[in-house]
Parts: sequence; C-alpha cells; structure tokens
Amino acid sequence: MAKSNGGLRTRMPLAGISGGSRNTNNNDFKTGKGSMGKGPKEYFTRKYSTNIPLAEQVIIGGHSMFLQIIDGKPITTTQIDLTKERGMILKPSQTRGSTSPIIEYEYNDDNEILYFIDRA
Repeated sequence: MAKSNGGLRTRMPLAGISGGSRNTNNNDFKTGKGSMGKGPKEYFTRKYSTNIPLAEQVIIGGHSMFLQIIDGKPITTTQIDLTKERGMILKPSQTRGSTSPIIEYEYNDDNEILYFIDRA
C-alpha cells in the first residue's frame, strides 16, 4: 500500500497489519534496523496479508501462533520473518483475554486444523 505525499509515493510500513501492532523499537522504519541499528523491527499483530498468504493468529495447545493455509496445508509458526521484504518480523499478539473484538480460533493441535480443512 502506498501513500501519496505531494506527488511522491512512499511505502506505508504497517500496511497489511490488522488487530493493532506494537513496535518493539523506536528507530526509523525505513532503515530496516532495530534497536542500536541491528536487525529488523518486531511488531505484534493478529493478522497480516500483504504479499503473503493470510496469516491469522490462532491458539494451538495454549500458545499463540500464526496460521497460514499454503497449497491447502496448514502452516503454523511463532513468527513471520519479513526482514528482506519489509525490514520487520511479525509476532502474534500476546494479549489473551483483552477487550479486543477479535477472538482467536483455538485448536488442540495441527491435526484438528487438518480436520476442519477436510470438512470445508
């Protein structure tokens, strides 16, 4: 997603993030650097979909993770590394029981996710 800036188009660093985010560093996003100029910035979010298959936060075995369906198969991860593409790492929000209107789906394990994919 781009934002017009007096005829110039600039990238919006958090385009695609849903459910709020919290940047763990305060350095300039455009540098792609984290604190002390090393590494990418980290953001906490519930959903992300810009240029990747939808990643949605779910709870599996009591742990917050991202779920993506890629080629019909569930892929679960604890973070999404977009360092090369966007200079950031996405992590699932850790605010269980918050007042967010978003309620995460909860599964016992990956087999339960496969069951629901098969049913759909």
